[in-house]
Amino acid sequence: MDCVTACGCTSPVEQAQLATHLKHLPQIMDGLKKFGDRMVDILGDHGALSQELLASMELVLTLPSWLHSYESRFEIQKAIVQVQPEVQKLSKLLESYIQHLQQVQANLNRTDEKIQTFTSAVGTLARLTGAGE
Repeated sequence: MDCVTACGCTSPVEQAQLATHLKHLPQIMDGLKKFGDRMVDILGDHGALSQELLASMELVLTLPSWLHSYESRFEIQKAIVQVQPEVQKLSKLLESYIQHLQQVQANLNRTDEKIQTFTSAVGTLARLTGAGE
């Protein structure tokens, strides 16, 4: 006996809907796994960038004499201009990441609602049929 018939769904429409919902569970789980793997990659990449920026800032802060030299200020300005596109890319990537997280959260909320509805229906059917005894 499969879980579609074991749930107590009596109409073919209910059985088809349940089978459809159950069929999507592996896709949802696979999507969540891929999302988790991608986030590990993103966080790793940006962790390396953060370390580079921190090292650069520490170097600048330990050499205050640089600020008194025109050449040093020019080099600092050049370095900032060089890093700026990467920071802008990072900002856009984080915005996209936030949007993706919001979409995943909405999908998880809808899935949770469907699961709650399903378990409530199964519980009600079990009480009505006396299967819980």
